Amino acid sequence: MSISHPLLQNATHELQSYLQTPPSSTSSPVNLNPTTLLYQNLQKLRDTLDPHHLFLRSLLQIISNFAQKGTVPLTPQEEEITFHCITGLRHVTLYNWRSLSTSFKDSVRLYMLYLSFFPHTQGGVLSPTLRNATLATLASFYKRDWIVSSRRDGRNVVEEQDEMCGTLTQLIASHTQTLFSSYYNTTNMYNTPWELYTFLSSHLQAPFAVSSSIPDQRIVDTATQTSKFLSILLGEFTGGSTSASYNESLEFHRNSYMAFEGGILEEAGEFVGLHESMKITMSALGLFCSTYNSLPTEKERGKYVELGTNIVTTMTDVLSWDFGSQGLHHWDSSSSSVDNNKQSKYTILVRPPTSWSTMVLQPEFLSAMFHLYSTNPKDSMAHAIRQVLLQLSSITGDIYTSMELKVGYATYFLEGVLSILSTLLTSPKEELWSSRECMDVCTILCRLVANYRVKFLSTLSSNILERFCQALQTIGTSILNQSLIELQKVQGDVEMVDDADVREDALGQIMECVVLMVEDPWLIVLHKTQFSFGLEKSLEQQEEEMEEERRRTWVATTMATTLAPLYSTYVTCRVQSAKLEEHYITSNADADLDELREEISATHLEEEMTSASSLGRVHVSSAMNCLSSLFGQCLPQLRELFEASADRTTLTSAIGGGGSVEVEITPDAAALLEEARLLVVCACHLLTDDNAGETPLVPDAIVKSTMAGGSGSAEQEATTAAVVGLVNSLVSLAEFQASRIAVSPADPRLSPLLAKTLLWFFHRWAPAYILPNLSEYDVNSSGGGGSGRILTSWGTDESSQQAISFCVTLCLHYHCYWPQEKQVQEGAASLLLALSKRGKDVRTLLSQCPSFEQLATLHVATAGLRHNASESEIASAASGSSSSLPVDMVRGYQRMPYVDRARVLTALLVGTSQTEDVKGAAILGGCLSAIDASFSGFVQALSNKQVRPDDINAQEMACLCVEMYGGIARASEMCQPERIPQFLTPSLNPLSGLMTFYSQDLVICESLLRFFRDYAELFVPMLTREQCLALFSASAELLKGYSAHHCSSRVIKHCVKSSAQADLEEEQSYNDVLCALQLLIHLGTKDFIDVCTIEGAGQVESSQVTDVIFFGLQQILPLMTSGLLQFPTLCTQYFSLVGFMMDTYPEKVCTLPFDLFNALLESLLFGMSHADVFVSKSSLFGIGGLAREHLKTQVLAGHLSVHNGIFDNCARRLLQEVVFQGIIWDRLEPAGFALLPLAAVDVNKFASSVNEMSHQLGSVEKQERLKVAFQRLIQPDVIAKVASGGYEGRINRLKFKKAFEEFVREVHSFLVTK
Repeated sequence: MSISHPLLQNATHELQSYLQTPPSSTSSPVNLNPTTLLYQNLQKLRDTLDPHHLFLRSLLQIISNFAQKGTVPLTPQEEEITFHCITGLRHVTLYNWRSLSTSFKDSVRLYMLYLSFFPHTQGGVLSPTLRNATLATLASFYKRDWIVSSRRDGRNVVEEQDEMCGTLTQLIASHTQTLFSSYYNTTNMYNTPWELYTFLSSHLQAPFAVSSSIPDQRIVDTATQTSKFLSILLGEFTGGSTSASYNESLEFHRNSYMAFEGGILEEAGEFVGLHESMKITMSALGLFCSTYNSLPTEKERGKYVELGTNIVTTMTDVLSWDFGSQGLHHWDSSSSSVDNNKQSKYTILVRPPTSWSTMVLQPEFLSAMFHLYSTNPKDSMAHAIRQVLLQLSSITGDIYTSMELKVGYATYFLEGVLSILSTLLTSPKEELWSSRECMDVCTILCRLVANYRVKFLSTLSSNILERFCQALQTIGTSILNQSLIELQKVQGDVEMVDDADVREDALGQIMECVVLMVEDPWLIVLHKTQFSFGLEKSLEQQEEEMEEERRRTWVATTMATTLAPLYSTYVTCRVQSAKLEEHYITSNADADLDELREEISATHLEEEMTSASSLGRVHVSSAMNCLSSLFGQCLPQLRELFEASADRTTLTSAIGGGGSVEVEITPDAAALLEEARLLVVCACHLLTDDNAGETPLVPDAIVKSTMAGGSGSAEQEATTAAVVGLVNSLVSLAEFQASRIAVSPADPRLSPLLAKTLLWFFHRWAPAYILPNLSEYDVNSSGGGGSGRILTSWGTDESSQQAISFCVTLCLHYHCYWPQEKQVQEGAASLLLALSKRGKDVRTLLSQCPSFEQLATLHVATAGLRHNASESEIASAASGSSSSLPVDMVRGYQRMPYVDRARVLTALLVGTSQTEDVKGAAILGGCLSAIDASFSGFVQALSNKQVRPDDINAQEMACLCVEMYGGIARASEMCQPERIPQFLTPSLNPLSGLMTFYSQDLVICESLLRFFRDYAELFVPMLTREQCLALFSASAELLKGYSAHHCSSRVIKHCVKSSAQADLEEEQSYNDVLCALQLLIHLGTKDFIDVCTIEGAGQVESSQVTDVIFFGLQQILPLMTSGLLQFPTLCTQYFSLVGFMMDTYPEKVCTLPFDLFNALLESLLFGMSHADVFVSKSSLFGIGGLAREHLKTQVLAGHLSVHNGIFDNCARRLLQEVVFQGIIWDRLEPAGFALLPLAAVDVNKFASSVNEMSHQLGSVEKQERLKVAFQRLIQPDVIAKVASGGYEGRINRLKFKKAFEEFVREVHSFLVTK
């Protein structure tokens, strides 16, 4: 049979006509783009599963024509249509697999096998794209029948086929014989895995088995295709990005995965699958290495490069297999569903089976890989070899059958890597850093440390650890220096630097490697006296402990001496690079600055600096010498810059206004400011830790490096002096900058950014170093007795008072002379609050500090000063204060944003709250009295109609008063915080009453809601009954006035196609709604607090709490549309409230009017399938709570009498939208315990719903499996117990939890297809 057969004669023309035919539907566009039309019809043909076999017939015709043309290649159009025929054939064959006859499938697979390895046809060669497509198709065909074709009890043979399939089967056989018989034995069908691997093994080794040293290029090409096919086959079983769509269940894919990994046992005792893939690849790699190294010329070697690259890549794919996972990471509806008893933890480390030990852990194999790499460091094979080495560096687990084997393997491997590094660092730097070689090698170094850890590496011989550390230091230094050189070449234009990303990634790996080493838990263990608690330790145990301690000390010393220079290089190069970049940006005003990119870059730098601090703390003395030297060069220049007068400018005070400020910062000045800023950042990371939410402490490395006593006392004294000197330098810098601000606040050369950075440093430094609590440090931990000198540097009365005075004075200057610099104001207020929270001693020093007292006086004087206050009002406030205040300072403090003044007030209240501090108590009372007087006068003026609410002065006063009260509400960390509710309770009703005047002003509304939210969050646990009732009453009035103007008529619009920044800004415009939701949530916690309180007196009745919350919820509900729920934060808070109420107070929800109840229920049904896990869990708990309440009290009987499908709808949607979907795994338990009571409400109706859903599956087998799975899940005894009282009991709960997880796995295995 030939190409002239009617089925083939016009197949290609028929396919092209089909693809070019416009759609018949009149609703479709008439003038479609030809390319669009082609792809639409192509997809249509794939979707209809090609009933006339156009893909296969056209492919046979094209390949036959191609064979007859000889050396004439396919035209681009022919190649494109051929590609689509191959991929289309794969798709329709896999989807039709069950209905196709066995003979047809075998013939198609055999044809694709020969076509895949078909090197020449009368001199013609298929393009790489087409050959890759045929390989992928062939791999998918073998996977599809992998398990069936391997059964020794006979294959599942299907011979029924239509007439066209029978004819095509004969045509394929004829074409196979005609085209390929001269190259292959076409009588062998290669249907089973054993036959396939026999074919692959013979062709993979063929180039190395010929008698001639240079085999036929056709044999080499076939071997190349073979190794490529092996890699693609592995990808099919693991579900790689190029794997086909099979329309098969996850159960099929998992079974195939496990069959391939476990191997199918051949009669001869050989495992076929992953094991055999490793075996033949290893064999081919050995043969390749010996053959390749024996070839005398580069030209002869060049013929083998592609083959060698593919073999090495296949080896990488084999080693990258996720051993022991049973395919759950690849073939499950969620990778989060992990059975810890059945699979190993998925990590970057490789855990091959023990049986591979004889293949992988061999010195000969490693020697061959390193030798091969040494002869090919730059060609296309080199990267592939490095990837194999990366996998080999990650090997761990049971494959090491003995410690001796592990030590030998690690030693040999590390020697090889260090040899590569030695060669790498001797090559020209330009050549080295223009490739990815360094990146790969650095990754290998990092992986080695992550795998073996420092303790094990320290046991290896030949000083490997010391050489390893030296290599890290050398390569890191080289990367940093070369990066700086490249940036200097382009004068700071980062965009013009070649291969910058490669160097940054390589440096990131080096820094990660260093952090893994220096922060290894084995090194962090401190030497302490061992207590045996009555049991004497043997002499042998004591010697072992002493030996390990000596080894730990040696490792720490080795790393300190070898890695210390890297920190100095890092800081120096990073600072110089930052100067160059800033110089370039300032010199080029039109430079395009991407704000998002700048933010990402800043975040990356912060992470990198944190890693660098770990490196610096390895040898604190060396790091301090570096920073001190750099600061010594920078600070004098910076002082000169601050002292210089402004050219071409008449500076006017930023306080007084009037006049323009035109100051030009030169590129040199900008570079200097950036240098200073970055040095401050380095110093901050080295000397302090981010102690947010924790007790501020001096880093342990700093304390140990300044420990008194011992042999290194001189060095420790020098380190202490260096730390103190550096801090004093920064103090001097900040003082001088603040003094210049008072003279020329508008001079940008004073740099608010530098001020912000300095405040950040002092915010982290001051709470930790000033008056540290020595009981929180193990000052005797490192032997030699003595305590850390650094702990006493600011621990005396005199030194601590000076430090406190400096910090407060600095903040005072920033508040008064830079009131509009937002970040500076936030930093200053945060510093004050951090000091205020440090305890009794620091608070006493604060209240005795003149600057702190002056700050409090400023607050009292400006408590009633609006932003638009007149000059006479400002002057009157300055002169009317208890102590004379400069007018310019009052004016500056008055211009501060209200929110920043509120932050300062919080710090003042916390800092003066020490009860035995008489002076502090007077300051605190004065601050509160000033706020109360100001607000009382304002409320009285509004009530007496002395001022109009819409007057601008009245609106400003309302904003000021509410924000000040917000500052008071946030002072919960003060001593005896119950004083705050005593002060605020009388003002709650007047504050909520402001809503009647300013209900239409969203700014004031949001401020009021924010105040009540903060007060409820921070003080509800300590409120008395009367104080709670006052808060509930005021909150109800507040929400009533708010909802009247902002909930019923407000239009919510959400633009779906918007940027992330636009979404954030739009969400912030609904902060008032967020505050209202959070207020209701915090009010609800009072009920839990009272329920858990033993004493009954003074408690608030539960109904009083729920009444307020449900009232507020009813007010807000009209706002909660699907548009508003698209905002993540709002959505989370809403469902937190609704889910909590419906789960905790379901009886209250069930008595709501049906419209409101239905709206709440629909929102829960919307939320249960939400992407956010918290939202979904809250919704599911709410739905389950409703069903349980109805089972217990039949409270929904009234609603069900009219709307009897409430629970049926819930159950159906829960199954369809959650349980049967891939999202189930992160909400498995709440979904199960929502389904259980829903089924118990009416088991018969639930069974009917299940039957209806099963009929939609189509397949009778799937229908039966689904019914059986439900029968196993819905256990009568559990359902009966739930139906009788709403609760299943602890034992039944555990049983159902396990049964539900098994049910989901079972159902997903045949319902979810890929």
